[in-house]
Amino acid sequence: MEGGTKKVFTVQVEDGKPRKDGRPAVGPVFRSALSKDGFPPLEPDMKTSWDVFRVAAGKYPDNRMLGWRPVKDGVIGPYIWKSYKEVYEEVLQVGSALQQLGVKPGSRIGIYGSNCPQWIVAMQVKARLGGRLRLLISGGAPLSNEIEEFLRVTSCAYFVQGYGLTETLGPSTVCYPDDMSLVGTVGVAATYTELRLEEVPEMGYNPLGTPSRGEICVRGNFFTGYYKNPELTNEVMADGWFHTGDIGEMNSDGILKVIDRKKNIFKLSQGEYVAVEYLEKVYVFPPTVEDVWVYGDSFRSMLVAVVNPHEENTMKWAESNGCKASFAEICKSEGLKEYILKELQSVAAKNKLRGFEYVKGVILDPIPFDLERDLVTATMKKKRNNMLKYYKPEIEKVYQKLEEQRVAAKSK
Repeated sequence: MEGGTKKVFTVQVEDGKPRKDGRPAVGPVFRSALSKDGFPPLEPDMKTSWDVFRVAAGKYPDNRMLGWRPVKDGVIGPYIWKSYKEVYEEVLQVGSALQQLGVKPGSRIGIYGSNCPQWIVAMQVKARLGGRLRLLISGGAPLSNEIEEFLRVTSCAYFVQGYGLTETLGPSTVCYPDDMSLVGTVGVAATYTELRLEEVPEMGYNPLGTPSRGEICVRGNFFTGYYKNPELTNEVMADGWFHTGDIGEMNSDGILKVIDRKKNIFKLSQGEYVAVEYLEKVYVFPPTVEDVWVYGDSFRSMLVAVVNPHEENTMKWAESNGCKASFAEICKSEGLKEYILKELQSVAAKNKLRGFEYVKGVILDPIPFDLERDLVTATMKKKRNNMLKYYKPEIEKVYQKLEEQRVAAKSK
C-alpha cells in the first residue's frame, strides 16, 4: 500500500467458466498489468535466446555474467567472474569448433557436465554469503512464509519467489522485491504470460470455489512440443494452454501460490486420493524430522513413510531417554520409531488431516536422501520410483507388521 492506493499487478482478461459437456471448469484468465492492452511488441533484433545474449554482450561487455567460488582444502574462496564479453568469445569458439567437426546449422547438441558442489548453495547468514548480497530469487520449489521471512532477515537482502518450467522457457510468474503483500507466493503473471486454473475434481480442486484452486495453466510464452513425442505434447497442450501438472491457489488479484502437484497423487485401496507432496510438507514439521517421503498404493489402505531423522534433535531425544549409541544405531531403535510416529500423527491432527492421510508406519534412514543413491535430482526433488525400488523390502516388512496388528486387533 502506498498513499492508501492498492497496488495493481494484474488484469483479468477473461471470466471463469463452469464445467460443461465433460470439460472441466476453469478460472478467470489473468495477465500482467504491463500487458493489459495486449502483449508488448518484441524488440526486432531479439527473437531468440541467442539474440538476447548477443545484444547484452554488445551493450554491457564488461558486466559480470558467470561467477563461481573455488574450493581449496575445504575452504570456499572469493567469487571469480567472467564478463559478458569473455563468455561471448568462448561461445563463439565453441561454435567454431563444432562447425569444424561437421555440425550443421539447426543441429541439436547435447552438453554434459559433471556435478560440482557450487551448484547447490546452502544459505545460512549474511556473513556466509559474502556480505554483499542484494537479491535472492527462489524458483526450484515453493517456500513457506516462515522460510522466506527467515531468509529475508538473515541475508539482509530482498528475497522473491518465481515460478516456471523448462517448457515455459523460464519464469511464468515473479514477485516484486519491495512488496510484502507477495510474501509466501510465487507472484503474478510475467509480461508475456497468461495464467488460469483448471478444475481437478479427483483432488477436490475447484477454480471457481473459495479459495480458487486448480491445475496451473499457462498461455503465451512456452515451447512448441516435446522432441519426437507428440503423444506427451498432446497430453499437456489443450486449446492453446500448457498444463503444468502443478496445483495452484489464486486470489482475486491474480496472485499465485503453488500448493500441490497433480501428478504426485495416488489412490488407496478404499478409493481415496492422496496428494502426497502436501502431506510431506505437513509431516516435515516435527523437530526430529529432517525429511520425509510418504508412500501408499492402490493395493493398501494405509500410508507409510521413510523418515530422515534430524541428527541433533534425535541425539537430544536419545540423551533424555537414556540411550547411548551412535546416531545410526539410535535410528534402529523401536523407541525412536514409536516416538517419531506419534510426532507425525500429532502434526496430522493439528493440521486436520483426514484419517486415511495419517501415516501408520515408519522406516528411519539416518542417511539423507541423496544423489549418490539416485534418490533425488540435482535440485533435491524426490525420485519417487527410485525411492520405491530402494526402500521396497523395508516397506513390505512395515506393511506386513501393520497387517498382523490389524488381524490381531480384529480377533480380540
